[in-house]
Amino acid sequence: MVPNRKFKLQPSEFAKFATNLAIAKYLSTLNIRMQDIKTKFIAVLLLGLPAGLIVLQGDAGSTLVYSAFIFVLYREGLSGNVLIFGLVLIVLFFLALLFNPLFIIGILTGISSFVVYIYSKEKK
Repeated sequence: MVPNRKFKLQPSEFAKFATNLAIAKYLSTLNIRMQDIKTKFIAVLLLGLPAGLIVLQGDAGSTLVYSAFIFVLYREGLSGNVLIFGLVLIVLFFLALLFNPLFIIGILTGISSFVVYIYSKEKK
């Protein structure tokens, strides 16, 4: 008796590869600078469209792979502030799981006040 083997095809795997090639092709064209807002918009669109379609299918794990493309864009000249912003979001996510939201808001208010205070002292 032959066991019933099923072959499942996941289009999201092909979409990852195609997105990788599309980003590489776009960023390798002449006169492309990551500092231009148009270039950033097109790069985010190239990443966001397939990622959004994959999320609509309910495959959030495959969508997380698209977050790794941020390192490709960073290498091509995207501001490091984007990486810092992402890191802050990850830390806030884990803090929200561990602590009361009011505690987190209080900590963030204190940190923000300290940064504003230091920044205002440097301007004087």
